[in-house]
Amino acid sequence: MVKRKTRVTQKNKASKKNVAKKPVVKKNKTKRSGKKMNAFMKTLLDAKKKVLPTFKYKGKTFKRHVGTKKNPSFVFYKKA
Repeated sequence: MVKRKTRVTQKNKASKKNVAKKPVVKKNKTKRSGKKMNAFMKTLLDAKKKVLPTFKYKGKTFKRHVGTKKNPSFVFYKKA
């Protein structure tokens, strides 16, 4: 005896869609702690946040420069 394949009709599809799904449980994302920043990076980021024109690190002065026409929001500090 051979089983007949049933045709999938609109009615069959609709009945399958109404099956209740299990609720998805979201896992709490833990904040990843990266590598500790060195002293230079800490002073650099502090200078960027405070929008300082210059800052000193180990006796060397670093001067603020703003990006080009393409990317005017780019801010970096260069040895003066």
